[in-house]
Amino acid sequence: MIKTISIHNFKGLKNLNNVNLGKINLIGGKNNAGKSSFIEGIFLYMDRQSPDVFTKLLGWRGFSSVRVDPENLWAPFFHNYSLSNEISFEVNEYSGEKNKLSITYHDNHVPKVSIPINNNGILTSSMNGGIGFHALSLVHKTNEAVDFLAYPLLHNGLYYEIEKSDTTKLKHAYFVGSRMFSSDDNIERLGVLEKNDEQEKIVRFLRRFEPSLTRFQVIKEGQQDIIYADLGNKKKIPVNLLGDGFCRCLTIALLLAANTPDILLIDELGSGIHFSLLSTFWQFIIDAVSETDCQIITTTHSYEMIRGFCDAAKEKSFPDAEYIRLAKQNDEVSAHQFNADELKFALDSELEVR
Repeated sequence: MIKTISIHNFKGLKNLNNVNLGKINLIGGKNNAGKSSFIEGIFLYMDRQSPDVFTKLLGWRGFSSVRVDPENLWAPFFHNYSLSNEISFEVNEYSGEKNKLSITYHDNHVPKVSIPINNNGILTSSMNGGIGFHALSLVHKTNEAVDFLAYPLLHNGLYYEIEKSDTTKLKHAYFVGSRMFSSDDNIERLGVLEKNDEQEKIVRFLRRFEPSLTRFQVIKEGQQDIIYADLGNKKKIPVNLLGDGFCRCLTIALLLAANTPDILLIDELGSGIHFSLLSTFWQFIIDAVSETDCQIITTTHSYEMIRGFCDAAKEKSFPDAEYIRLAKQNDEVSAHQFNADELKFALDSELEVR
C-alpha cells in the first residue's frame, strides 16, 4: 500500500508533497482543485508499463480520438502543457520501499533497437539513417535502483521501446470513472465468483441496498449477456434497471471480491447514490476493504458523502480512513489532511471541508 505520495508537474499538480494515505481515502476540494488529476496520477504511476496508459487516461476524460503528436497526446499531462517540465511521482510504501517515477520529454530520441516504422507510406527500419523520434522516457527507481526504463515513441505513428523491465514488482490498479460501467467486465467477474461458489460474498453486501436480493444470474438475450438480479419475485430484473448507484456498488463489490486490485481508484464515488444511503454505503466499503488487502482512493465534491464517510468510519471504529482536502492558491495545490476524529470536529463545527 502507498503510505505517502508526492506529485510534481502532473497536470495542475505542480508541487504536491508528502500526502499521507490510509487504507480508505476520500479526496475533496473545490472544482479544478485537482481531485481527478490526483487519482489519475496514481493510476499513471501504477500502470506505467502499459503502452496505452496515456490514451486510456485521455479516453476517460472523454477524448475518444487524439492526434498522434506530442502536443495533443502528451502535453495535456504536463503542468501548464509544457513538455519542458519533468513529471515525477515519489511513492513510499508501508513496506518501507521508496519509489520514484520520472517522465521526461525528448524531441529527437534515437532508439537503441530497430523498430519497423511507416515512413511516408514506406515500411522501413528506425535504424536506417538513425531516425529520431519524439519520445518520453519513463524511468522508475526502487530504493534508487532503476528497475524500469521505457520510451513511448512518435514518428508517423505510436511505438514503444522497453530498455529495462521488472514485472515481478508490478502492482495492479483499477480505475472506475464517474460514467464508467462495463457489463462485460462485471459478467466476467461474476463468472469467477460463480465458478468458486462465492456469489454470497457480494450478495450480502448489496442486500444493504436491496434487502430482498437473493442472487445474480447471467442470461443471454440474442447476442448479448445481461446480469439479472433475483429479488424474490417471479420475474428477474436486469441490474441496469436498478439504477446507477446500485450498478456502481455492484462493480465495486465484484472488483473487491473477484479481482482484488492492490489499489482501487474511483472518481466521484457517490455518483447515483441517494444521500440517505451514504452512511450505509460507506459501511459497505469499510466491510469490503477490511476483508482484502486493497487500498481505496476516491474523490467527491458532496458534503453528504463526506458526512457519510465520517459517520461510517466512527461507527465502525475504522482507524485507517483519511479525508484529504485539496486546495488551490495561485498555481499551487496543497493537501490538508483529516482523520475521522478531526473530520467529525470540523463537520460538527460547521467548518467548510469540501
